[in-house]
Amino acid sequence: MAEIRRYPIGIQTFQDIIEGKYIYVDKTKYIVDFREQGLKFVFLSRPRRFGKSLFASMLHAYYEGKKDLFDGLAVGEYEKDWVKHPVLHFDMSGAKHFDAERLTSYLNWQLQPYEEAYGCADDDNSTNVRLANLVKRAYKQTGQKVVIIIDEYDAPLLDVVHEEENLHKLRLIMQNFYSPLKMLDPYLELVFITGITKFSQLSIFSELNNLYNISMYDRYSAICGISKTELTTQMRHDVELFAESMGIGYDEMLTRLKDYYDGYHFSRHSEDIFNPFSLIMSMASHELGNYWFGSGTPSYIINVMKKFHTGISDIEKKGAGVTDFDVSPEQMTSPLPLLYQSGYLTIKKYNPITQRYVLDYPNHEVRIGMLQALAPNYLAPRQMDNSSFLGDFLDHLCEHDMNAALERMRVYLASISNRLSNKSERDVQTVFYLIFSLMGAYVRVEEDSAVGRADVVIHMPDTIYVLELKYDGSAKAALQQIDDKGYLIPYSANGKRLVKVGINYDSAKRTLGEWIVSESKYYVQSMTNEDFMMRAIALSIDNVRNGGGPFGAVITRHGKVVATGVNRVTANNDPTAHAEVTAIRNAARELGTFDLSDCEIYTSCEPCPMCLGAIYWARLKKVYFANDKHDAKAIGFDDSFIYDELALPRDERKLPSEVMLRDEAQEAFRLWSEKKDKVEY
Repeated sequence: MAEIRRYPIGIQTFQDIIEGKYIYVDKTKYIVDFREQGLKFVFLSRPRRFGKSLFASMLHAYYEGKKDLFDGLAVGEYEKDWVKHPVLHFDMSGAKHFDAERLTSYLNWQLQPYEEAYGCADDDNSTNVRLANLVKRAYKQTGQKVVIIIDEYDAPLLDVVHEEENLHKLRLIMQNFYSPLKMLDPYLELVFITGITKFSQLSIFSELNNLYNISMYDRYSAICGISKTELTTQMRHDVELFAESMGIGYDEMLTRLKDYYDGYHFSRHSEDIFNPFSLIMSMASHELGNYWFGSGTPSYIINVMKKFHTGISDIEKKGAGVTDFDVSPEQMTSPLPLLYQSGYLTIKKYNPITQRYVLDYPNHEVRIGMLQALAPNYLAPRQMDNSSFLGDFLDHLCEHDMNAALERMRVYLASISNRLSNKSERDVQTVFYLIFSLMGAYVRVEEDSAVGRADVVIHMPDTIYVLELKYDGSAKAALQQIDDKGYLIPYSANGKRLVKVGINYDSAKRTLGEWIVSESKYYVQSMTNEDFMMRAIALSIDNVRNGGGPFGAVITRHGKVVATGVNRVTANNDPTAHAEVTAIRNAARELGTFDLSDCEIYTSCEPCPMCLGAIYWARLKKVYFANDKHDAKAIGFDDSFIYDELALPRDERKLPSEVMLRDEAQEAFRLWSEKKDKVEY
């Protein structure tokens, strides 16, 4: 019988998780960090449902001295003297959609149980005075400094962040409530505040200038969420059980979980963080689904995007400066920082020179969820209608009937044309972008335009459709562009049917005009040296856009592509993962041999010494390259020093080396020399 694993679905109380023997990823090492650094006023920003409340609950239990709950955890091994502090824990998550009167009542309700415990004065009528006196009484009665935990501090304000008048009223109430915190310093052990937005954006803690914001520091990048390290160690067994239920291997399961729920970066050099809510829900159900995004409609996000007239294509791979995260709502000119802090975008790259971040969707779940939330603004107003169209379109493709699929699209576009703002080419491009992006929830779709890639590429189980779209042009011209630009080349080695589709959009009719569907066999049968090199170059360009180095390689055999490779050194943390080495590994695996003497390699740049050595060892019969080593040096890839080093005597090289235990090592060489059935290489 398989082991039953208890997942804490909907449970945000640390004590309940521990006592209920639910799975818990140990985050108590951060308490040790806080203690050793002597942190006192701490702020943490993270998206909703990312574990902020659980971390706050864990702090609550620790400072109340509940030692037994921490047995076997990092802080349990660290702490020797357990001290019980009075803890005032204010959860603001219930104060959403409130006006000024209801917000004040909510704050009174939050104060009441602590006043019942520590007393109150009859003349304590304002919330700030009551909070100040409450802290002083708790300190006096217990003899211990007070811990204040404020969870989801910005919850009352997020829904009105786009409404200047209401935002101002509610902000004044919150400012007043928190105003005593700085002057209470002598009575406080720790103040820990969580929220979605940075405190400076909502200007609530303007007087608390000693608040330490840990939100974007590398050492705290995994304080909430589940890191890949934690997943592959503390939760490895859970991944194995999931993989078994799916009928796939462990590595494949990791890849799927990464595609769906990974990709969050909360600092410049953050490790990848998985969404904990989606990951736990997925583990419990053994289903890959849209859990986090589906758990709440980001209405305030949609409203802010409307306020700044932000289009769908304005979100992906966009830049934001460091100072943008500190801008108040009244001064905001873009929703990007708010999208980041809310978890809909994440850091993909940081430029230390310009101090700018590149923001993008973190993963498949968020991208598809965001597009589905925005789709009614451009497509049919009901999600059901959009899903029905996409389902019909893909059903026709599964039946190898592209003409029927496009006819269904013609009817659908005609039904939504009146929703387009000005019937411009940009509107049409947005509609097509949305349609094919949403298809990505079901099949692999490429929408980015790049060298060697058409407007849209749809990957079906046995067929690849390459689509080129024209606006008031001709289907013939679109089809010709597919041929002229070599858009089929990247897919010629897949062993699938290749179907090219030229489409014209008729602006007068506001739907599809003519189209031409043509199955192609040319590239499968005959490709030139230039075709292969263009493929390597296209790989290098795409790889840069996908977070890798600017290098691509293609290995061919008898005029057909055998394998490809791109540089994934930084992406995979593998210093040997150069494009040529990766391509050689893939080719050897594909052909089932280490001897590639009947193969040729096309690489976007002259091979480095390591790759050249690998090429020699693989016995490839010819190398073709585009950029040379001087071009590589000009952008920071200089490997000439390796050749210089190899020319020097061993004792003059910069890398120290020492000969040791040579006699012992000779035994392996002796055994190899005497081996009768060895395979020479």
